Amino acid sequence: MSSSTTNEDDITQLLLIVMGGIALGGGSIVGVLFSPIRAWMIEYHLLAHGDEVVLPFVDDVGFGWLQIIVLIGLLIALIAITVSWRRRRAARWYRRR
Repeated sequence: MSSSTTNEDDITQLLLIVMGGIALGGGSIVGVLFSPIRAWMIEYHLLAHGDEVVLPFVDDVGFGWLQIIVLIGLLIALIAITVSWRRRRAARWYRRR
């Protein structure tokens, strides 16, 4: 296996992790900053409001337990996919030797 293939795989995985992080956190930050988007996110339970807030951002708006559990689940899925890709890559590498 050449070094360039390994670098490309590493860069691809790094980009996927960064994109996942942006998808997880970026939407909530935009929702907190702009009130029409914030109202929409509260209506569809993407952000919690009032007494449900566990991690407040601004004006009694933030993450409740439901949002935290969903984010943890998405993070676990992202880690599982990354581990699976690495194991497959290692298995292919050992088969080629």
